[in-house]
Amino acid sequence: MKKILVLIMFIITCISFGKNDDGDNITMEAKGMLRFIWNDHGKYSKSSKFPITGFENNGTAGFAIYLEFTPEDKGKFMNNVLIVWPGNTDGRISGREMYNRILNVGKEISPDIESKMKKNEWGYVTQPVKLTLKPVKIYAGCCAVDYFYAEIVKHEKISSTTVKIPKNMDFGESLNRVIGSEDNKAYTIYSKEGYTNIRKGPSKQYDIIKKIPNDYYATITQDFGEWKYIMYYSDTDEESGDGFVHKSQLRLME
Repeated sequence: MKKILVLIMFIITCISFGKNDDGDNITMEAKGMLRFIWNDHGKYSKSSKFPITGFENNGTAGFAIYLEFTPEDKGKFMNNVLIVWPGNTDGRISGREMYNRILNVGKEISPDIESKMKKNEWGYVTQPVKLTLKPVKIYAGCCAVDYFYAEIVKHEKISSTTVKIPKNMDFGESLNRVIGSEDNKAYTIYSKEGYTNIRKGPSKQYDIIKKIPNDYYATITQDFGEWKYIMYYSDTDEESGDGFVHKSQLRLME
């Protein structure tokens, strides 16, 4: 009987804490405005590819259709307008499958979207939404331009949002909305121990991804209160990655 109780306690512990250790389940809900945007009549191109690098095609991976999300609480997203993807961006799905997923979201917003794309070389439709997103990541484009993106876990329409989209934008102005905010700041990683733990989630309960030595650089991509989701990188090698760090381990660069 004692052995059975011990086994039960072990299983409960695994259920209670094992999930916390797995950062794959970290998400955040956000209300705002979703834009389905197209150019080149929304045609699919075989050059559309994953994983996304961000170096080509203004952070949209070569797609002639993409989804832009402006959150109501922009502070949690470092004042950035996001490119959001309905699915994996790491190469586990094909460009064609991603195109179809984006198009299906467009059809939910506007059932006649394909007719609109056929008539107009570029344009967009909007929909107030509540999104469940994975943590925001960053990829660098050319000329020191950064793009911030996230994977959509769940999306649902809502009746209204406080977000207002500027009217009468031309194509260039529309495209520039997803360029990283000028408010983004650079940090250095520092702790008295000489290294900082990068974790899978926003608490010490989560597994350590990597131990980063002092003087690595960091960009905060999403605010989780006391914990920040960052991209870390070094100027001495090409190593970079993403994860959570406590705010006390970040020093704002002068």
